[in-house]
Amino acid sequence: MSFNTSDPKTAQRPASPARSPLVIVLAVLCALLIAGIFFLLGRMGAMQAAQPTETAGASAAPTATATPEKDPEVLKLIRAQPTREEGDPYAQGKVDAPVVMVEYSDFSCPFCAQFANTTKPELKKLIDDGTLRIEWRDLALFPEGKTTGAAARAAADQGKFWEFHDVVFKAHSGGHPSYTEDEYVEFAKQAGVEDLDKFREAIKNPELEKKVFENTDSAIRTLGLRGTPAFIINDEVVSGAQPTEHFQQVIQQELAKVNANK
Repeated sequence: MSFNTSDPKTAQRPASPARSPLVIVLAVLCALLIAGIFFLLGRMGAMQAAQPTETAGASAAPTATATPEKDPEVLKLIRAQPTREEGDPYAQGKVDAPVVMVEYSDFSCPFCAQFANTTKPELKKLIDDGTLRIEWRDLALFPEGKTTGAAARAAADQGKFWEFHDVVFKAHSGGHPSYTEDEYVEFAKQAGVEDLDKFREAIKNPELEKKVFENTDSAIRTLGLRGTPAFIINDEVVSGAQPTEHFQQVIQQELAKVNANK
């Protein structure tokens, strides 16, 4: 007598069917789709990283655009930044100008120099005709910026902040330049500072650099700013050395809002 010694479970198990060509094609297509998504995300990240502001950690290109809608508390904070103080040595333009640009900048920042040398001269006619007011705020993220910011305050004490501002930024040759005491005095001379001996003594005063630090600390803590230049233009926030046309567009947009609400 013979017995069947095979495992009944094994005997009843059907053979594995051959994998369908359609399944293989679909799997390949899914893999390609996933790879494509990761590629596009990588490209978008690279594009965003290449946008122009200067941060304390690294340089980049500008990032910023006006946000269409803002939280009421954020809007309240933004609107509280302009001081419109009569006789402010760090401001240009009429106190009652319909559009106020608060500029957060660092004298050692190359993108700030780019804005000062290319865009700001194009905005002068808007300052002159009473449309625009610009108020400077120190956002010195680098040691060189703090030192030069203090020297600019010494010039401001003699009514020459903006002249000193222009001379320093025109001398900017890239990177984060630092200057000697004699070079600061030469800048002051070119800016028309009258009492150069007084200026030389003033730039040694630690209180001036302390004020630069306080301005910077306030901008970081209150507004969360981490890069320069940054701007508040009425209700809009712009980051980086954007093209001149972008600033002109935002200014005209804000002017239209003011006129519409009259």
